[in-house]
Amino acid sequence: MVVYVPVVHTVAARRYTDWTDLDQSPEKENATFQLAVMLVGSEFTESVRFHVKSWLPVRSIVFGVLVGKRKG
Repeated sequence: MVVYVPVVHTVAARRYTDWTDLDQSPEKENATFQLAVMLVGSEFTESVRFHVKSWLPVRSIVFGVLVGKRKG
């Protein structure tokens, strides 16, 4: 089972409005939040693609080896 652990302290966390920014409007906050959501979504998608291409094929190889050891 693949478990996704979000790494929010990466790029998405830096997208929040800086407390020293003069524009503290809700519109700016919403815009930066939407950008952070898109970044986390793309990070999740990249993680899923990596695991599908790298780890999922290995599962059948390991399974085949284990079945072969039980038979022989």
